Amino acid sequence: MSGWKPGQTSSGDSPSPCKTSGRSKGSARNMIRCWSLDASLLSDNLYFIKVREEECKDRSIREITRKIASLADIIYFSARKLGCARGGGICTSNLKLRNMMRELITLYEGFLTYGEMSVREMEAMAVGLVETMDEDFVSQGLSSSNSWSGNF
Repeated sequence: MSGWKPGQTSSGDSPSPCKTSGRSKGSARNMIRCWSLDASLLSDNLYFIKVREEECKDRSIREITRKIASLADIIYFSARKLGCARGGGICTSNLKLRNMMRELITLYEGFLTYGEMSVREMEAMAVGLVETMDEDFVSQGLSSSNSWSGNF
C-alpha cells in the first residue's frame, strides 16, 4: 500500500500539491493495488496548496479536497486532528476494500456491535469537517504561525 500524508513530504518541504499527488498515484498504480491518504493533517495544508499551487489558486478549499480525495482508494483520519472531535474515520468507495477492512475490525476495534460513537461526537465531527472546508478557518493556522515567526 502506498500513501501520502499531507503534513509530511519525503523531502520535508511544503505540502505535496494536487499535481504531484496525481503523479504519485499513477506511479503507485503500476506497483501496488491501493493508494491511501492520511487526511489527519489535511486541514493544515489545504490553504498552503491553494496559495502555492498555480492550478489550485482559483479553486475553493472544498474543490481542492475533492480533487485530492478522488485520487485515493482509502482515506483515513484522526478526528482529533481533522474534525476537532474524538474518534476518526476510514472511507472508501471500493466495496472490495471495505469488505476486506471489515474483516479486520474485530481484531483491532472489537465487534461491530460494540460501543458505537455517540451522537454528540458524530455531530462534533460533522461540524469540524464543515469548518475544515472554510477558507477563513484553514488560513488561521498560517496567520498565527506567521505572527509567531515574526517574533523570533
